[in-house]
Amino acid sequence: MAVASVVSSCGLSMFEQREPWRTEAEIACVAEGAVTPSEQVRLVSEINGSGTCGMTKPFKISALADGFVALKPQATLACPIVPQLQAWIAESIQPAAMRWFGQPVVEVRQMSAYSCRNQNGQAHTRISEHAFGNALDIGSFKLADDRVVSVRDHWSRGTPEDKGFLREIAGAACKRFTTVLGPGSNVFHYDHIHVDLARRKSRDICNPGVLPTGPSPADLIVRKSPDGPVPAGAAADMMPTGSIRAAAPLPPRRPTERRALDEEMPGGRLATAVPGAD
Repeated sequence: MAVASVVSSCGLSMFEQREPWRTEAEIACVAEGAVTPSEQVRLVSEINGSGTCGMTKPFKISALADGFVALKPQATLACPIVPQLQAWIAESIQPAAMRWFGQPVVEVRQMSAYSCRNQNGQAHTRISEHAFGNALDIGSFKLADDRVVSVRDHWSRGTPEDKGFLREIAGAACKRFTTVLGPGSNVFHYDHIHVDLARRKSRDICNPGVLPTGPSPADLIVRKSPDGPVPAGAAADMMPTGSIRAAAPLPPRRPTERRALDEEMPGGRLATAVPGAD
C-alpha cells in the first residue's frame, strides 16, 4: 500500500499499460540487427519498473562508435535509440569536432538515461521518455586532448569554437530525434541537451530550433595542422570516428523544418519554450 501511494504521488500509475508500439519497436530493432552487441553494448534482461516504466530489449552501454567514444556513466537504453545515437556521433558530432577543434570526441558524459519518472522530474506532469529508455540527456563532451566542452559552461560563455560546436550538433540532432531540447528551451535544460524518440501526433520538437549545421565560419576559427592552417573548404582528416559496422547501416535522417535564431550564431538568443517537453 505504501509503495502504491508513493508511485501515485509521483503521477505514475501502477495499473497503466505500456503502449504496444514500444515493445514492437524494441523487438523489431533487435531482430533487424540495428544494434551490434559487444563488450560495451550489452543486451540485458527485460526491465519492468513501476507502472508503465521499463523496456523489453534494454542495452547496457559503456561506449558507442565501436568503442571509440566512451559513454559515462554507463547508460541503460532501449534498442531503437541506440542506432540513432551511433549515427549522430558518426555523421554529426565527430565531423563537427574535427571542424571546430581539429580532434575527435572520445567521451560523452550523460546525465540521465533510463529513469522511471515524469517529465523534468516534476509531479503531475506526463511520464518521461526516460521511463522507457527512449531518451538521453548529455551534459558534456571530452576531446582527445582531454579538453571538456560543457553545455552548462560553454553554451553561452564558451569560446566561439565551443559555442559553434554545441549549436551545430544540437541542430544536427533534430535530424535524428523527434525531440531535442537544450539551453533556451526551458528552465530545466540549461545544462544539457535532451534527445528522445517520442511518438506524437503533432510535429517533432526541436528547441532550440534547427541551428546552423554547415562548416565552421572561417572568421571564427583557425584550424591548425602540422603543415599550418587548414585552408577554408579543405576536407579535414576525420581520424577514427567509430562509424557503424557495414552490417548495420546508419538509419536515415529525419526531415526537419529550419527556423532561424534571433541573433547571429554563435551565441544567438534562443526562443523560450513552455516547460514540460522532456
